[in-house]
Amino acid sequence: MVIGSCRFIQSVVTRSLPGRARLPSKLELVSKILVDADRRFAALHAKRSAVFDREWNRQLDNAALRSLSDKVSAVEPEEYHALHGLLDQVCDHYLECGAEEREALRLSLGMRRGVLQEMLNHIGWAASHVASPQDHLWVLRGLAAASLQDHRLDFRDVYVALGDLYLTAVSAGIDVALCFQDVAAMSNPQPGRMAHLGAMRDFLGKFEESTFFAESVKPRLPRVN
Repeated sequence: MVIGSCRFIQSVVTRSLPGRARLPSKLELVSKILVDADRRFAALHAKRSAVFDREWNRQLDNAALRSLSDKVSAVEPEEYHALHGLLDQVCDHYLECGAEEREALRLSLGMRRGVLQEMLNHIGWAASHVASPQDHLWVLRGLAAASLQDHRLDFRDVYVALGDLYLTAVSAGIDVALCFQDVAAMSNPQPGRMAHLGAMRDFLGKFEESTFFAESVKPRLPRVN
């Protein structure tokens, strides 16, 4: 459970016990989750792509495209949900651990294309679980997913996903601005491979100052009487 301003107590097993094999650290366990999720997401993506390729027709209208999207989503939905449950665990550790482990997780994720592609969807996955002020952990998980991808995905898509998460959190009565600042402080302070976008820390921390926010989020916020 997140307490106060969403800061967590770090608990990582690092010592060997006399006469016993060393217990794996939490980072090692989470890294194994990433490897497993990457393999399974790659397999799921391949199956879903096969359905898309078989059904795709460039003459499809909007209704047909929605139908095609539903068919793709219907491929192994239980596996999809289970895999995003694994990503919840990754995001939870990211929120709990120290700066060195967060950097290690960002680097590890960057080498795993299958799971990296799903970090965008994971922001939406988190938003779909936000319905009340008690759901602020889900907001943090969505923001952790954005922080983890560290500008490796199209920033325009990330903006849209974060905008939906922001609006959902506001509607649920959550202090979403504070959540953005908390996760921004955990994010990479250095520009990533998309240097022109700046650091992910600023991307999240200055989200409310962005042109996207002014044009696409602020007009949709509830009016204050």
